Formats: sequence, structure tokens, C-alpha cells
Amino acid sequence: MLNRMLKAAAFKKAFAHLAAGETDEGRHLLEDLQAEYVALCDENKALKRQLIEVAEIVDLSEALEFDGRTYWLVEDMRRKGPFCQLCYDKDGLLIRLQEKEARWRCLSCDSNYDKPSRDELSLPEGGPQGHAQHRVIPLFVK
Repeated sequence: MLNRMLKAAAFKKAFAHLAAGETDEGRHLLEDLQAEYVALCDENKALKRQLIEVAEIVDLSEALEFDGRTYWLVEDMRRKGPFCQLCYDKDGLLIRLQEKEARWRCLSCDSNYDKPSRDELSLPEGGPQGHAQHRVIPLFVK
């Protein structure tokens, strides 16, 4: 609030300089105010980008399911993956595991995971746990 009042005072001061014929002083004040305005616009744009990124991360985490060893991305009642638990928990990265015989291997961190049976891979009736009645609500409207 104080910052806004100072800016309003600076505009009044610039206007007073211009009205008194002191154009150089008035122009310098207006140039300073313009530079601050541009910096605020840039900061505002960066903050909006950060908010969108946070919303996307939250939406992604809502669509992830952890089966006790790996992560799965659940979209339209279908599982996609598996993804490395270590890479996601440590760095927030979804690294798809590669099939190597009876195991899955992460090519990023070199972790190995035992491959579950076919029964363990299928989705339970009604969809994944917690997703049947859960609806993702976007944080921000674009």
C-alpha cells in the first residue's frame, strides 16, 4: 500500500514539474516510473508462469498411482508406465522403465524393479484406488 502511495506521489510530482515548465525533471521521473512498470510487468508474467507450472505439477501428482514399487500414470481409466519410483521421488521426473527379462530397469538411475504378475498389473474393478470417485479440479482457469 505504501509503495502505491509513493508511486502516486511520484506521478503528482512529475505532473507538478511538467506544469512548472521543468520538463527534464518531469521526464526523468516518468522514465523511472516507466522502468519500474516494465519490471513489474515482467515479474508478473514470471509469477503467472510459475503458477501454471505448479498447477501442472499438482494435476500430474493427482493422476499418479503408486503400487508399492513403481508409479503409474492413470488417464481415462488406463495405466501408463511404469515409471521409476526413485527418479520421481528424488527429482520429480517420470522416467519410463524398460523391460529386461523378468525385471524393469531405469536407464536414468539404473534402479531395477521386480516385474509384478499379470494380476497385479491389471486395474481393480471401478478403476484405480481413489480415482473412481475422485475428480481432478484444475487450480487455475486459463
